[in-house]
Amino acid sequence: SSVDRPYVGDYLRDDDDDDERTRGARRGLETILRHYGDEGRVLFVDPSARVLRRRPGQKNFSFEGRLLAMTAKAAYFLEKNMTTTKTKRPWQLRRRIELEKIRKIEVSKHADDVAVLHVAGERNVPKADKAQLIKSGQWQKNADVKECPKTGKRFGLAGARRHHCRVSGVIYHADVCETLQPHPDAGFHEAGRVFDDLAGLHSVEPLEDVVLSAERRSEVVASLLKHGNLSLAAAADDVIRLQPSSSPLSAAPTSLKLATKKATTEAEPPTVLEADTQGAVALDAPPGVDDAAAEARRKRADALRAARDTRRAAERERRRRR
Repeated sequence: SSVDRPYVGDYLRDDDDDDERTRGARRGLETILRHYGDEGRVLFVDPSARVLRRRPGQKNFSFEGRLLAMTAKAAYFLEKNMTTTKTKRPWQLRRRIELEKIRKIEVSKHADDVAVLHVAGERNVPKADKAQLIKSGQWQKNADVKECPKTGKRFGLAGARRHHCRVSGVIYHADVCETLQPHPDAGFHEAGRVFDDLAGLHSVEPLEDVVLSAERRSEVVASLLKHGNLSLAAAADDVIRLQPSSSPLSAAPTSLKLATKKATTEAEPPTVLEADTQGAVALDAPPGVDDAAAEARRKRADALRAARDTRRAAERERRRRR
């Protein structure tokens, strides 16, 4: 199993690779890690992880693709940037969760690849008060800033338009503060102005429990148990209760029930069977994995390791010839 063969190296391909799914992922992850001063060893990367969410305003839950990266400090959930922004950042951070805040991992007794991360932390972040932010010194005062620190353009009655960055509280010229993103950790539950150079580097989803689907779930769990301070539990009666955020941006279900509705032993990802208006979700989970499916999974893991070793050997040869 992957627990017996723990993750080593990285599964991210080089930025010039032909695989469109992960192009730019390495560079994007490194940028985010530098932003948080988290430049230690990356313990685990899964570019094909998924999280169960319900987008604001929508009724149905679905699994959304994420790149999951883990260090000794935090878990990072990234999403490929499909929008056109001035920063042109290829990957954006959706949520950063410090490992010390993950208190428990809960799994079912089926052969599904789901793990629920129970996260501690503030669920009821009040709406930000801009006047109070300025009064407390967390945001700059308009009178104290004469020019944009990025463009050098002067502010004033007939000068350049200015905006506070919702992430940093610094005042910038409107031309470099055009990105609109929420910042729920600071109480900005609606999209607001963010300095373009900071766009994609902060959490845009509220802190809440996470329903994670990952083929290498055992590696995720093993890494969290080794480097975090948490417990592992099997769901009683295949029902897992979650604690969503009170933010309007909350997208986590309130409960999860894993049940088998179709006879299969294939290693298929779970699918959403139904969900009610209260956020209770039922997933179809396979009852088991047959030998052929297990062997196919092992071959995929071996192929990833072989491709990684080939790239490393080629890089060593290029350095030798220089």
